[in-house]
Amino acid sequence: RSGALAATSVQTITYAEDTSDFPNPERGFYRQFAPFWKDTSRSPLDATQLALYRSEGISLFRGYYVIDEFRDAPLTSQMLAELSADFAAVRQAGIKIIPRFAYNYPTSDAEMFAAIDASEARVRGHIQQLAPVLQANADVIAFVEVGFIGAWGEWHHSSNHLLNDDHSVNASSAAVMQELLSAVPTRRAMRVDPLIVLR
Repeated sequence: RSGALAATSVQTITYAEDTSDFPNPERGFYRQFAPFWKDTSRSPLDATQLALYRSEGISLFRGYYVIDEFRDAPLTSQMLAELSADFAAVRQAGIKIIPRFAYNYPTSDAEMFAAIDASEARVRGHIQQLAPVLQANADVIAFVEVGFIGAWGEWHHSSNHLLNDDHSVNASSAAVMQELLSAVPTRRAMRVDPLIVLR
């Protein structure tokens, strides 16, 4: 009986080629503003603009948050509220965000070598503050870029020695990574920059 049932339930489906652009959740090209937060300048995300990206077949937005004004201070409740509002706009538009946080955004090689990040304690404190916002918005996060350390948050040229001289991970950067693993929702992934040397 099982063989007969299997034989009668088999169907052949022929798919037609489709060369049109269509949204592929958590895959494909993304739009970004880099950076759209810097110093005390804030550019809140607009759900209407994000929805236009969706209509173009783009389902991802990369949010580059430069939080340089908090190198020596905790994140403020206003900053966390603005971040939550960005996530709400992403949700309303029907897309997902790839967030990255950094303490600088160099625009030249000279600026790169002079870029300042934050201390291990400050970075870990910021991640702890961000954790509830990330957890509450897991549904609109595609994945989280590791960020925070070094120039552009790319884990090189750390002014606070959060990496070894050859840019490999040391005890401080390992602690930051562990803090991030605790903060990012378990059903979301983290992207580790290919420049990071794990030893």
